[in-house]
Amino acid sequence: MKEPVGGASGAAAAGPDTPGGMLRAERERRGYSVQHAAEEMHLDVRVIEALEANRFEELGAPVYARGHLRKYASILGLSPTTVLSRYEALGGMPVDPTPIPTTLATPVRVVERRRMSKVPLWIAAAIVIVAGLAWLAFELLQKREAASATTSEVVEPTVAQEPPNVDTPSVSEPAAQVPAPVTQVAASAPPPRTTAGDVRLRLEFTEPSWAEIYDASGQRLMFDMGTPGRVRTVAGAPPLRVNIGLASAVNAQVDDRPIVIPRRSGKDGAKFVIEADGSVKPDTSLKTAERLE
Repeated sequence: MKEPVGGASGAAAAGPDTPGGMLRAERERRGYSVQHAAEEMHLDVRVIEALEANRFEELGAPVYARGHLRKYASILGLSPTTVLSRYEALGGMPVDPTPIPTTLATPVRVVERRRMSKVPLWIAAAIVIVAGLAWLAFELLQKREAASATTSEVVEPTVAQEPPNVDTPSVSEPAAQVPAPVTQVAASAPPPRTTAGDVRLRLEFTEPSWAEIYDASGQRLMFDMGTPGRVRTVAGAPPLRVNIGLASAVNAQVDDRPIVIPRRSGKDGAKFVIEADGSVKPDTSLKTAERLE
């Protein structure tokens, strides 16, 4: 009776009629070392030694042993079919694991797949709802700002009236015709400074952009979202610290003089300081809102 392969006498059982013995004999006949065979197989030396000693249980499942034997036999010029037939004739080999029946495994995978497929749908629905609410809130805010800006920037027209005629016309003379009142619309002008020494800043928005402005005492003069066509004018004690989200969407004037907004390097945002003399320089301090809070 054959001894189990891989036992205490596994090396002794590697005779010339076994797969390991055939491989070892052919390797030695060709003058190859175990190291050379391992390099040709791209395996560790211990794997070659286990193959030649018929210790196939060290290689794991039988499918790995068959694959190594087939490749080793091809490298040495032996018939892979003959080597594998000798391998099958040995006793005491590990048994291939029994696969799980498809009828039992499939329902579990289907249930898990259906359960997982519902998660992205809920996430997508939540994202759509949040985006819709954010868009609605933004539209309402823009309408409210446009209405307040229209109300605050309308200038009441002034009516020029002729002084009353103190002379009473005679009965024989026709009454002098009173000229019709002439309506004149006052030209819009920037608001005057509230205090001597204040700096006045005028911002005209061509695209939506947020802006925040603080005076020297840290008082917030503006913290708002500008819309296209809107003009905002503020005045405060210098230096004024200005932070604009989209510099290319804003035209600025300091005391009725146009200025060039210094942009951040590689960005369209701008953070700058306006001095008492109207000069402008980049603001390298911390964020305006964080520094003043």
